Parts: sequence; structure tokens; C-alpha cells
Amino acid sequence: MEGIRPTADGKLSLFNGTFKEFCKKEGCKEIALYKDNEFLKNPNFKTKEYDFSQIKVSELSDIQKNILNVPKGLATGITIEGIIEPALFIIDEINRAELSRVFGELMYSLEYRGYNGKIKTQYAYLNKDENANSVYFWENGEDWFFIPQNIFIIGRMNNIDRSVDSFDFALRRRFKWEEVQPNYDVISTVLLDKEWDVNIVDNLKKSLKKLNDEIEKVELLGKDYLIGHSYVLELKKLDTDAFGTAEETKQFLWDEFIKPLMEEYLRGLGDAKKAKEILKSFKESFGLT
Repeated sequence: MEGIRPTADGKLSLFNGTFKEFCKKEGCKEIALYKDNEFLKNPNFKTKEYDFSQIKVSELSDIQKNILNVPKGLATGITIEGIIEPALFIIDEINRAELSRVFGELMYSLEYRGYNGKIKTQYAYLNKDENANSVYFWENGEDWFFIPQNIFIIGRMNNIDRSVDSFDFALRRRFKWEEVQPNYDVISTVLLDKEWDVNIVDNLKKSLKKLNDEIEKVELLGKDYLIGHSYVLELKKLDTDAFGTAEETKQFLWDEFIKPLMEEYLRGLGDAKKAKEILKSFKESFGLT
């Protein structure tokens, strides 16, 4: 969100972190709209809690339309939400952090967006000048922060790397959850575009599907341990003539990526002999002997 740095004259200065600066940049139109007193004082907009999905562009004044750079000839019924381009903030491996501490004061703003969700950040009191670079939204002599309505936060994670229990219920209900399974068609799309042989690509797709079917049957593992298509897409970094046959290609993928990963997964069995047998069955499912 933000941090403190010492200045050359020995004082402390506030600076914006990655997320806060992202919101300031991508939410600039929304921030500018809230600076228009007539917009905030509009009783109709207040009733709608300044929800951009409910406020029609036709209800705005000319000044407010200029702020949003509304094009001429816009169809009747278009809302503010429909003309402000959405922005995505993607957090990879989101469950590796102590999320309650990471989000902290953002918990409220995640749910209540825009002006109604404005908060004072931990170090907001350090901003004394409206024109300071770290100022986000200045109102009544104070600096405020909110998450703009066009910001979408996407968190990606592999739930076997660290338990989803790191998400407490307060955070869970603020996100929509979607499971992403291996997409075998992506293998064709990417590798054929790189001019890989169609027969090799088709073989890879079928072999990975068979391997995952076998993995899903193992009680210790299951669907959470399926091999994603990204491992096969490692081939896009190589020349298309790097391997002569599908078997050679699969052997490379098995030796370099799949086998080491499965060995780590199976280590939890505590039975080296059984783990070896399962690994052998996985290799056969992948079309290798």
C-alpha cells in the first residue's frame, strides 16, 4: 500500500506502494469525478451510493461528462460503469502470504468500493500538502484512499502449495472462487502456432489427459495434483525440430518436469516401494515404458 522513506533534510516522506499507485493511475477518472462537488452533492447519486453500475451517463452534467471523456452519440441507458475501462490487478501465489496482514485495512475497501469505501491509511496523516505525489484523494484537508470501482483483483494460487485455510472467511466472502483445470486445447493452440508437428501435439494432449486420469485415482493425490498444461507449454521455448518423435518429446517432459514433481508429491506416502510402483504407473499412463 504505502511506506515511509527518509528525505535529504532528515524528515520522513510518504510514498505509495504498487497497489495504491495502480489504483491512483487506473482510477484517475473516478477520483476526478469525486472532486466535482456537484457530483457528490447530487441526491440521486447519493441514494445510489455512487454506484457506477446504476448511474446513467445521461444523468451527468457536461463537466462530469468531460471528466469521463464521454463520446458523443452514446446510446441511452449506458451507465458510468459501461464507459470506464476495467483494470486487472493480478496477484500470483496469493495464498503464500499471511493474507489478513497483507490486506489489513483494505478489507473494508475490498467490499465497499469508491467514495463510500474511503478510508484513512496508516500513514495518511503524513500528507500535509494536497499536491504531494503520495496524495490519493484529498478532501477537507485530509488524504483518503479507496479502491476504484473499475479495479478487479485476481488472485491465483495452487492450493497444494499452501492450504487455502490461509484465507479466513472475511476474505473468502470478498472473492469469487473459480477452479481452473488443465486445458488440453491450449496445448494445440500454442504449439501449433509455433509450428510443432500436429501428430506430436495430438499425442501430447492425449497422453497428458491419460496421466491426469491416473493421478486422480490415487487416494493420496486426487484432482488437486493434476499436471497443468503449462508443463507441456515449456516446449514453445524449444525449436520445433528438437525432438524427432512424440516419444522423445514426452521423455524430455517426463525427465525434466513431470517425474521430479511427482516424486515430491509421492514422498508423503512414507513407502518408497509403493511410491515407485505408482510412479511407474504414471509413466506408463503418459505413454512411456
